[in-house]
Amino acid sequence: RSQAWQLAHVLLHGLPAGVGALAVLLLAGAGPLRRSDLVAGVLGIGLAVVVQSLAQEVIPSKSAAADRGSPQNGSVDDHVSPPLPSECPSNSENREDQERRAVEEVLQRTRRLLTEGCSPRVDPSCCRRFLRGWKGDIDGAVAGIQRCARWRSTVRPATISAEDVTAELATGKGYVHGVDRHGQAVMWAFAGRHDKRSRKLQESVHLILYCLEKAIRLGEERGVEKICLVFDLSGFSSASMDYELVRELFVLLANYYPERLGQVLLWSAPSVFSAFWRVIRPYIDPATAAKVQFVARGDLGEHIDVGEHPAELRGRAGMALAQRG
Repeated sequence: RSQAWQLAHVLLHGLPAGVGALAVLLLAGAGPLRRSDLVAGVLGIGLAVVVQSLAQEVIPSKSAAADRGSPQNGSVDDHVSPPLPSECPSNSENREDQERRAVEEVLQRTRRLLTEGCSPRVDPSCCRRFLRGWKGDIDGAVAGIQRCARWRSTVRPATISAEDVTAELATGKGYVHGVDRHGQAVMWAFAGRHDKRSRKLQESVHLILYCLEKAIRLGEERGVEKICLVFDLSGFSSASMDYELVRELFVLLANYYPERLGQVLLWSAPSVFSAFWRVIRPYIDPATAAKVQFVARGDLGEHIDVGEHPAELRGRAGMALAQRG
C-alpha cells in the first residue's frame, strides 16, 4: 500500500482513531461540540470507515481482481472492480483517439463473447462507460461487461416493478422524481425515513435497483446517461446509518452501473459531516470526489430547479428561500 493509504487506514479505521480525529478538529478551531455534534461526528467516522474500506475493497489492483475470478451466483458480493487511477494508460497519445480505438476493441470483443439481445445492451456507450470505469483497462472492461451480463440475467433488475417494492416505496425513503440542471434524472433518498433495525436488506436493495433502473431509463429518454443522487440528511440519526446497505449501493454502482453517477448532493448534512469529508477526500479518486457536494438547506435550487423538486419539498424550499430573502 502507498503511504497515503496507510495514513488513511490509521486516521479512519476504528472508533478510537475517530475520537482522536474529533479531538484534532476541536483543537484546530472547530469550536465546542454539542452532544448532537459528537453523535453526528461518531456517525461520520463510521461513514468515513465505510468509504475508506470501499476504496480498498471495491477498487482493488489488477492482480487482486484477477485472483478473485468471476462471480458464480450473480450476487452483489461476487464482484471484481475497477483498478486504481494510477493504472491509467499513457497520456502521450491523443486521449479521444485512444478512447475511440479502445471502445471499438471492447465492442468487438464483447460482441463475440455475448449473445445478441443480452443485457446490458452492448453498444459504444456501454463499452465507453465500462472502459472509463476501468480507467482505460480494455481487458477489465470486457470482463466487467461479461460479469454485468451474467449478473443482470440472474438478478433481472430491469424487471423489478413498483409492485415488487410496495412496502419500501410506502416509507417514502427513496424514489425518482424530476431532473437536475444538467438534465439528469434525480434519485431522492431521505435518511430520516430509513431504519436499519426494521428493514430487510434484500428489499432495500431491490428498491435501490428499481430506482436506478427507472432513473437511467428516464434519463436515456432525454439523451442523458448519468443520474443525480440527493441524500436528504436533515433527519439523520444512528438508526439511519446502515453501513451494509451503503456498501451494497457502492458495489452496485462500481460494478454494474459504472459511470452512471453524475453528481451526489448531500443536502442539509450535519456540520461535522463536512469536516470528516475534508479528512477523507484526499484518499478518494478525484473524479469520484468531485461528484460529491454538500448543499445547505436553502441552496438545493442551485442544483435542481424548485419546479423539479418533489411536491413534499417545495414548501420547505420556499420557506428556506424566504428566510434567506
